[in-house]
Amino acid sequence: MLYRQDRFRLKDRCLIAPGGAHHAIIRAKFQPVAAEFDDPRYDFFVLGTHLSHADGDKRLGDAKWMTDYADEFPGYPRQAGAMGDFNAPDQGLEDWSRIPQNMHARNRLGRADGRFGDIDQRALRVLLESGWQDPQSLTGNATVGYAYDNERVLWSLDHIFTTKSSRRLVGWGPRQQGGRGCQ
Repeated sequence: MLYRQDRFRLKDRCLIAPGGAHHAIIRAKFQPVAAEFDDPRYDFFVLGTHLSHADGDKRLGDAKWMTDYADEFPGYPRQAGAMGDFNAPDQGLEDWSRIPQNMHARNRLGRADGRFGDIDQRALRVLLESGWQDPQSLTGNATVGYAYDNERVLWSLDHIFTTKSSRRLVGWGPRQQGGRGCQ
């Protein structure tokens, strides 16, 4: 995980779900350099990961490792962010002919009879339902997005999520008087 050392102090780091995640889930604890040293009120976690590109069940399982950090949890900072290549589309698709048939298994649910079902957004839903917030849903602006030549769909597969307490820390959303932010 890369970070600006002139802005943030790395206090701790580790892998969560070692051997259990598709690639890894990195958890780093930071504090702004401008904060008083070792004042835990300014601490925040950042999770970084790369979820499976081909297996929705694996994406869902890995996402569940990140839900504890979405809201208050004993011993964890209130402020956190999760970012990475989640490989989970941010929106549905009406015309699946826009994606080559051999790539449908990456992003669609499988039915019991082996046919494809609807889009697989389970990993995103479990993260959002656990309390993570997508700045895109609040600002209307995507943080990422691209399309391959053979996949003419502008999906956001990479995501940056924050906790409600992190709004002021990361610089989006209204600054609320007396809010939990960086106190």
